[in-house]
Amino acid sequence: MQISNGYEITIAKKIEQVENLRDSWKKMQWHPNADIDFYSTLITVRESIVSPYVILLSHNHLAKTIFVGRIEDIYLDCKFGYKTIFRPKVKAINISYGGILGDASLKNCKILITEIIKLLSRGEADTVYLSNLHVDSDIYSMATKMPNVLCRDQLTSTNLHWGMSVPADIDEYFNNIDYKFRKNLRRAQRNIIKYYPGKIEMRGFHEVNEVDAFMYDAELIAAKSYQRSMNVGFKHDYETRQLVTLAAQHGWFRGYILYIDNTPVAFERTTQYGKTLFCENAAYDPAYKNGEPGTNLFLKLLENICSEKEIDYIDFGFGDAFYKKNFCNRVLQEKSVYIFAPTFKGVLINIIRMGINASSDIAENIANKLKITQKIKTYWRNQLNK
Repeated sequence: MQISNGYEITIAKKIEQVENLRDSWKKMQWHPNADIDFYSTLITVRESIVSPYVILLSHNHLAKTIFVGRIEDIYLDCKFGYKTIFRPKVKAINISYGGILGDASLKNCKILITEIIKLLSRGEADTVYLSNLHVDSDIYSMATKMPNVLCRDQLTSTNLHWGMSVPADIDEYFNNIDYKFRKNLRRAQRNIIKYYPGKIEMRGFHEVNEVDAFMYDAELIAAKSYQRSMNVGFKHDYETRQLVTLAAQHGWFRGYILYIDNTPVAFERTTQYGKTLFCENAAYDPAYKNGEPGTNLFLKLLENICSEKEIDYIDFGFGDAFYKKNFCNRVLQEKSVYIFAPTFKGVLINIIRMGINASSDIAENIANKLKITQKIKTYWRNQLNK
């Protein structure tokens, strides 16, 4: 589709069309979520996905920017805290985190957001979801300002995206953290021995022939976790198995499980992509919470990473958490953005969703002022673990 001044939009809606973009895509990809091989596998294994939807912006026949998207039939969860209040079914175009590739300049972002608004007007979807955009980026600015006022996302919540630079060794890490937190970590190391004085061991899983063992033991832990009660986190299903196997085939897979007397009590599923370790899923068995197995597993994992010298940075993934604030030394502010279709259904969903989000934000602000947010989160997680 020719636009003007040598700019052209191409939309890939079939996997064969996606493959035609491989050479340009591989030069731009930087995050495992938007790696072309990961994407192609996800398209085939996730049941909710209807088809690819990749938008390419070219200038004078040279690829400039790619939006890595997919069309999905999903339920849009609108939550008050942990409680889902409204859940309409929508046809959504999901732009993956890390899926804005190449030149994301202001001019290019304007062109691409204009195209998104047009495709929604054409009825190709009820909404477009752009996952966790940096708040100071041009794409975030355009996505929140350009759509019609009734179709734009006006109550975007800030998500803190935590990470940490890998120290030279574990001693350097302990020397550079807050004294109180260092004291708590040392206590956690003592407690696991005190409460569970059996054999404590961390095992690493990296190869294709280790995927089965990791999946089985991780599921034993995840099935007992509060995440499972919320229907989030790790699941031993076909999709996860295929993605973990793909990661192992490419040398990206890094799985870690903490065992006490050969019983799995905590796990971390991570992906090494370049010099960065991306944390995908983690959980622990609440029956062993006195020994803080999740904390102890991470410390052993960190010590292992320091000794290997292959990773420079650990990305803790989405969402705020008390442990992330303590472990990490870098934080980014990000916001996910919805753009809704200019239809009765699209506008109505947006209005109801904004009302729920506003109420939830007010409650959260009150909890923050009263300094009880962490207590509330802990209470609900404990309730879910029962």
